[in-house]
Amino acid sequence: MSQSKKRIFLIFTLVILALTIIAFVDIIVASQSSGTAISVTRLEEKPDTYFVIEEPDSYFLKAVANEGEPVFLGLLGETNIDELTTFHNTNNVSYLGDFFVVYSFSIDAFSFGPYLLQAAIIGCILLIVYWFISKALKT
Repeated sequence: MSQSKKRIFLIFTLVILALTIIAFVDIIVASQSSGTAISVTRLEEKPDTYFVIEEPDSYFLKAVANEGEPVFLGLLGETNIDELTTFHNTNNVSYLGDFFVVYSFSIDAFSFGPYLLQAAIIGCILLIVYWFISKALKT
């Protein structure tokens, strides 16, 4: 293999390596900002209907501490706030004398990671084919 072909081979190998690393980082970041979440907003006035939370779980406490921001759940089963709002037929809650509205929702973050990973795999296959062809032509 000539020097220029070796350089091209090395450049493409580094590009594929970079694509693979970027893909995995993107997939990890997207997975951490996706899933089921809850959020709370403090109400200024007492709502007509509400229920009292006396023993909140850690997710509710984190949502109160970070009002308006989504708090991602590991699994929906790790909190019972969704069941409570369904049972009481309201999203309005009272906790320590303050009133909140609780939202539960799903967030799906788009990720280019899988596409970059596919491109890296295809590039790797092409590099292997190129390497074999150049070896075959050399002999």
